[in-house]
Amino acid sequence: MNEVIQRVTKTIIERSKESREIYLKRIELVKEDSQSRKNLGCSNLAHAMAPMSNNEKLSLDGLIKPNIAIITAYNDMLSAHKPFETYPTIIKKILLENGATAQVAGGVPAMCDGITQSQPGMELSLFSRDNIAMGTAIGLSHNVFDAALYLGVCDKIVPGMLIGALSFGHLPAIFVPAGPMLSGISNLKKAKIREEYKEGKVDENTLLEAESASYHSCGTCTFYGTANSNQMLLEMMGLQLPNSSFINANTTLREELTKEAEHELATADYKRKGELLRRQLISPADYDLAKAQLKSATAALANARDQLSYTRLIAPYDGTVAKISIDNFQMIQANQSVLVLQKDHDIDVVIQVPESMASQAIAFNPNAKFQPLVRFSAQPDQSYKASLKEHATQVTPGTQSYEVVYTLPRPTNITILPGMSAELTLDLSIGNEINKTVIPASAVMKRDLDGENIIWLYHADTGNVTPQIVTLGRITTNGVEILKGLSLGDQLVVAGVQYLSAEQTVKPLRWQRGV
Repeated sequence: MNEVIQRVTKTIIERSKESREIYLKRIELVKEDSQSRKNLGCSNLAHAMAPMSNNEKLSLDGLIKPNIAIITAYNDMLSAHKPFETYPTIIKKILLENGATAQVAGGVPAMCDGITQSQPGMELSLFSRDNIAMGTAIGLSHNVFDAALYLGVCDKIVPGMLIGALSFGHLPAIFVPAGPMLSGISNLKKAKIREEYKEGKVDENTLLEAESASYHSCGTCTFYGTANSNQMLLEMMGLQLPNSSFINANTTLREELTKEAEHELATADYKRKGELLRRQLISPADYDLAKAQLKSATAALANARDQLSYTRLIAPYDGTVAKISIDNFQMIQANQSVLVLQKDHDIDVVIQVPESMASQAIAFNPNAKFQPLVRFSAQPDQSYKASLKEHATQVTPGTQSYEVVYTLPRPTNITILPGMSAELTLDLSIGNEINKTVIPASAVMKRDLDGENIIWLYHADTGNVTPQIVTLGRITTNGVEILKGLSLGDQLVVAGVQYLSAEQTVKPLRWQRGV
């Protein structure tokens, strides 16, 4: 770690040692009485439950199931906090499904330096932090909560909430951001229009359009300013889900992260209940309920992740996105084309082969002396070897030809794009086939002893026959191909092979005139 950071950290630890010990002792004392809802009178509890639904009241009046506080900086004016309008509803629904309740315990003010810049109201920004801290503490002071979720981002809002949250440090807490807005026009383009406005080249309407195109939707500003640096700081402190700072507002992934925050809060509450049980401050039933709620939240999180997986398209191979067929946030249907992905490593060459040549074109032989060659119009003097990939088994309508596809590795010395013309050279002559020996099918038999394919070789010097194991190729109209086991000049028996035995003496049949 940087030496200056180490020195400053050490100084802070030493300077705050006494006050930190006082704070931690106070938090420990509060933990011993953490189930404060049990200490409320009936009238107090009735007031807390009054606005809740019947299902929520049944959960809350049992004094066992957790009740989560929501402290929110929601307002309709600031892009960073507008998304929080729907968060409490989402949070309440998920928690109720998992046997818990949630209440918006309080709202805190939120102001934006971007709006008040160079205006008198900007002076209130620094003072608002203390107001926010007090508002947070006031919301939590009703002592009916087991944990807290903090909905806020930007300059003084998060620090103020954190100060208020520390006053209730015995409660598990997670900060839930809304995320940055989607990218608008670049800062470079915006700065250019500002310069043109200053020079009188564009009017104020053009300037406003440019500024609106930069700050154009819900979420924090897209550049790395104080709002986003606040989120990074919370991640470093472990108060916010990792990697959640820069997920755009009002997206599916952002909603799933909010659900995951609730799961993390259930985990923290479960650990806290375990410590309270160890100190015999709660009953085993309370602990078991927290454990069950954690399992339920884990299941809900797994389901959310499963649903999220449907929003991702995984490419079957590496390649280049050649075309995108839809716009961002557009609804799509099953089997609808979203994009065109082109492979980076191979190139396919498609040809149409007349039916008279189709059988030779698809009989690709990797051992042939001559291999198919491809030349591209962009570099006609260079050829590349290709291999057969696939072919159609049905004729192309209107052409009476068959589509045959050859493939080759993408050349590194030339840029080949889809749709470019190419020339494919094939040798469809019979001489292109590898030399093979074809014998009558009646000369081959399968030996019962070991299942090998054998032929019987005739030795003219002794008049005897001996078995010879052979490797078969294709069966053709002319006979069976022998790939291995025969040599030039060998004589073999072609009739009655099933009656022969090793070293048996035979007599060649001499065809004579009249026989």
